[in-house]
Amino acid sequence: MRLFIALIATALCAALCACGPTIRETLMMDTANYTQCGHVDVECVDDDCSNVQGGPWMATACGTRYRCTNTAGEVVCVPKPQ
Repeated sequence: MRLFIALIATALCAALCACGPTIRETLMMDTANYTQCGHVDVECVDDDCSNVQGGPWMATACGTRYRCTNTAGEVVCVPKPQ
């Protein structure tokens, strides 16, 4: 019976953890907060942004392309020339 309860608890935890924002959504929110723009697109190949892997990311916010970084929780986005 304990094993059954442990399995149910593990499945419930996994289901709840999976409901959090994807890495793409997190980067979009970070970029939107920094640029104060509600129209953001992050250049990711998938929802895990496997092409970013903790490094800088490219995003377009309100028609401007940015190179963004997150260093110790501080997000900085620098406009890229067109």
